[in-house]
Amino acid sequence: MVLGDLLPADEGDDGPETVLDAMSVQPLLAALPPRDQLILAMRYFRGCTQQQIADEIGVTQMQVSRLIRQALDSLRHELEAGTSS
Repeated sequence: MVLGDLLPADEGDDGPETVLDAMSVQPLLAALPPRDQLILAMRYFRGCTQQQIADEIGVTQMQVSRLIRQALDSLRHELEAGTSS
């Protein structure tokens, strides 16, 4: 699961599954380091490109790609750990 999976398909799609998914990932997002939170917010909630994020935080686009992957892997791991208990 990636953050994009939790975003509604359209403005009016706020069904129970979407709301529950967003609620389950919110505390996990809050537990990420501030830079990871910023990167994911810029990418998935503001629609910024990796290059725009790189320019904003002062790293390369390739580093942004790696940071996004690491943050999503961390979220995925935490979600899986939470569902197996």
